Amino acid sequence: VSTQSTWGKGSDLGFLEKISSQHKDHPSFEKKTLWKSSFAIKHYAGVVKYEVENFLTKNKDMLKDQFKILFRSSKCPLTACLLPEPVDRKGKPPTVSAIFVAQIGALMDLINSTNPHWIRCIKPHPAKKPKMFHGFSSMGQMVSSGIIETVRIRMMGFPVRPKHSAFSERFCILAKGAVDMQNPEAVCRSILEACGY
Repeated sequence: VSTQSTWGKGSDLGFLEKISSQHKDHPSFEKKTLWKSSFAIKHYAGVVKYEVENFLTKNKDMLKDQFKILFRSSKCPLTACLLPEPVDRKGKPPTVSAIFVAQIGALMDLINSTNPHWIRCIKPHPAKKPKMFHGFSSMGQMVSSGIIETVRIRMMGFPVRPKHSAFSERFCILAKGAVDMQNPEAVCRSILEACGY
């Protein structure tokens, strides 16, 4: 999208032709002959159809620095913090997709620098009454949240396998008696034995 946006002769249909030729053999990409200005991507939660009309216009950051300055000078605190400060740039301004890619990269760096844990909550039924379970609704939630895909991947033989050293450091408290932390594999065996495995 960024290439077509910054290129002077770029067009929405040109973008569609380019991604169609690059991704036509990809199993998650779908472009039907009757779809003149759209394509579909098969996400884990279902197929999503995209219309390319105004893709390039929406991708350009058309907000002028004067508007940002005007908003930030407002006496209303909410209005003043709505837009970021203008940034002095050399060359062409970045596109919305380029900014998004940079933000996703920064988010992934932050996530990878931590040890995140997630709890997935599933609503068992829409009635909000005790002792009721609606299987179809629950299954839909599990598919949408990626639980079913995770189980499928694990069943294929790709489980999470931490290194012996990381596992032994984290769970050494579960081992019975004194352990030699210089030998992580022995510590892991001791932990598993203490837990009955």
